[in-house]
Parts: sequence; C-alpha cells; structure tokens
Amino acid sequence: MPRTTGSLVAILAVVLTGIGTGGGPSASALHNITRTPCSGQLMPAAPIACLEPLSEAEMKDLEEEGFQGPDGEVAAAQAANCSSADDCLRLGEQHLKFSVFSTAPVLVLLEKAITLDPTNGEVNKALASAYHNRHGCLNIAFTESESCRAETACRMAISQTPNDPDGYLLLGDILSAEIYSEYRDADNAAVDTYEKAISLRPQWADAYCHLANAYRLIERYEDAISAYKSEADIRSQSERPVQHKAWPGNIEPWKSHDASDDFVVAEMDNKIGRYQQALGSLKHAASLNPEDAAIQLQIGETYLKMGDIESAELVKQALATDCPVKDKNLVYQCDAFARSLAEAIERAKASTVPDR
Repeated sequence: MPRTTGSLVAILAVVLTGIGTGGGPSASALHNITRTPCSGQLMPAAPIACLEPLSEAEMKDLEEEGFQGPDGEVAAAQAANCSSADDCLRLGEQHLKFSVFSTAPVLVLLEKAITLDPTNGEVNKALASAYHNRHGCLNIAFTESESCRAETACRMAISQTPNDPDGYLLLGDILSAEIYSEYRDADNAAVDTYEKAISLRPQWADAYCHLANAYRLIERYEDAISAYKSEADIRSQSERPVQHKAWPGNIEPWKSHDASDDFVVAEMDNKIGRYQQALGSLKHAASLNPEDAAIQLQIGETYLKMGDIESAELVKQALATDCPVKDKNLVYQCDAFARSLAEAIERAKASTVPDR
C-alpha cells in the first residue's frame, strides 16, 4: 500500500472535482468506492496540492534500476546536472523515445523535475505516463504503489491544465488499468473520465475506443458496443491513413484495428445473446483480415449458438482443408481451431438428440 502522507493525498481532495460535468466524483461518491490504489489514504481538504517527492530510499532504488548500462550512465549525469523542471522534462522525454523495456531512467529525471517544480502540469503528466508505462513492452503490470503515484500525478496535471483532453485520456487509461489489475473496484471512474475527454474534444475516435474498452471492463456491454460504433462512425468520415505495414504479409494497421474492434463487439454481442449482430461483425472483421483463423473460429462458434450446425460444419471444413493463414508460423492455428470447432459441433449435435 502506498505511503500515507498529507501532501501526496491532498492533490486528490483538490483535483477530484475536475472530472465529469464540473470534474470527477464528489466526496460522497468517493466514499462509495470501497477500493482504489490510494484508498488507504485520508483525503483532507487543502487549498494547495502537490505530489510529494519520493523518499531518499525510494529514489535510491529507482536510481539503481535506472542508471544501469550506458544509457543509465548518461541519465545519471543528466539527472545530476539538470537545474530546472523543464530541462529535466526535456531530457526525460528524450530517454522515453528509446525506453523499450523500462522507463526507470525517465522516471529518475522526472522525479527530479518534480522536486524542482511540483506543480508543473506537463511534468506531472509525463510522470504519470512514465509510471503507467513502467515496464515498456514487457508484459509486467505496474504495482499498486506505482499505480497510485501515476493516478496522483495525472490528477495534479489536470488541476494545472483542466481543459487538456489528453490529460483526461491518460487518467482514464490509468483508472482502467487499476480496474484490470484489481487495484480498484469496477466503478465508473474511467468511463466518466473518458467522457470528460470527449466533451473537451468531440469526434475523437481514439477516446471513444478507450471509452468502449472501459465499458467492456465493467461489463456494460451494450454501452461498450455503442461506443465502438461511435468510434467507427467517426473514422468512416475521414480518409483512411496511408500506413506502413509491419512486414509485407501484414494488413494495414487501420484494418487490423477495425477488425479487432469488430471481433470484440461480436464477443460482447454473443455474451448478451445477439448472435445475428455478432455474426455480422465477425464477417466484416473477416473481410478486413481474411487470414485471421481466430475470426473464422468465432464465426463457426457463433453459428452453433444460432443452432446452425450445417454452417458451422462448412467453417470447420474450410479451416481444415483451405487454411486462410499465410504466415507459416501461424498455420498450425487452422488445425487446432478446426479440431476445437469439431468438438463443439459434436457437443451441439449431442445436445439436440432427444432423450429416450
């Protein structure tokens, strides 16, 4: 559990009014939240709020991680010499461009910036982002204390720039990650935050995508589907970007994104019994990404939910004999999915046999 300190938590008391129609949850609404990363902290009223610097021991631990290797040595020298929050921020952002596995060197510089100017909105937002992306591309979740610090820094940033939609989008991402990591109860905090971002920047497709994910996370599936449709409508109104493929065999990134959205929408439609709508989304996903065997598997399983065993059989046969996957490293999926679908078909057939 994060340290309990008056100055660290005072930010929450001040900034929680900055989300929603005039800001975030009211004090009474906050008391209804039984668990958050910072829920062990008291929330006294305070006229001024700032993020408390790390303790000497915490900073030492961070420096030991961040100053490893040649890049770490550079970061150490920069942290020792940067004399203003803006300089530390600039140097931290430079390191962030190359921080593939860990943002520790960035955090050292940004924590130094916080000590120089604890109310600097840009520094706090950068610090929140660095903690949120603590371990880069490694599949390691940030800890509960890191989550609390990310949330607190982001709320501090919002208090300084209350009309910055990017700040609310980042806070929504942090809150969603807290729910996913079970540091926070499944409340509406992320949803409210994304809606605030959209109110500041209407027709923002990315924000609707994040909002849809937030609804999905708390199992408000119909709202999630509606948000995904809003995202799709906005994207359809503009010309699709020319994007480089990751490698020649790939589809364009926007097609991959849209197919993924369709797949997720279909998954939710299936959960609430809207099988025809799910099938429509899956077929559209398949038109965008015809080589994705997982989409074909879901089409077959959706047919079974609809009671259409014959169509499911055709999908199974196609997977087994005419694999759509061209990537030789993924061809095995067709056989595996065909077997999985065959087993599901046999179960469906057995369930339709009348009892004697």
